[in-house]
Amino acid sequence: MVLRAHVQASPAKSALLGVLILVLLFLVVRQLASGPKTANAAAVAQLTPPVSASVEIESETFRVPEGLLPAPPLPERPARNPFTAAPALFQPAAGTVFEPPTADDGESPVDPVAVAVAEMRLQSTVTGSIPMATVAGTLLRVGDRIQGFTVREIGVRFVVLEYADRRFVLTMD
Repeated sequence: MVLRAHVQASPAKSALLGVLILVLLFLVVRQLASGPKTANAAAVAQLTPPVSASVEIESETFRVPEGLLPAPPLPERPARNPFTAAPALFQPAAGTVFEPPTADDGESPVDPVAVAVAEMRLQSTVTGSIPMATVAGTLLRVGDRIQGFTVREIGVRFVVLEYADRRFVLTMD
């Protein structure tokens, strides 16, 4: 409505505005169709990566820009296995001593606590925010008790048990 009122009020101004819009449209189309100017050609050449290789596919040769070259082949064997834990994770805390049961031909009695530890089997461990271990079919967390022993530490493939201020390490076979 406002536009119609404008056109009716001054048809000469409206005609001039229409002609100017057509000229502007013609110039924009001409500029886009002509391509880059010589002054811009250097800038465009800097942005275009240099052709550095040719690839032959089915007896046709194609030029490949430098940034699109295939990556170098991976080594046959990776530097380390990402699915194995660091050796430091297999070590129990400092001050923990593994005490296997001993028997000296009946001269000294066998320690019943060490025998109980030797009979326990560590079946699995899970480390993370809440470490857990399965010992003798029982799922345990740090602080839990099993057969009078308290679980003090759970690591990768080991559990530290404590009984009467003595620490024992169970490892997975």
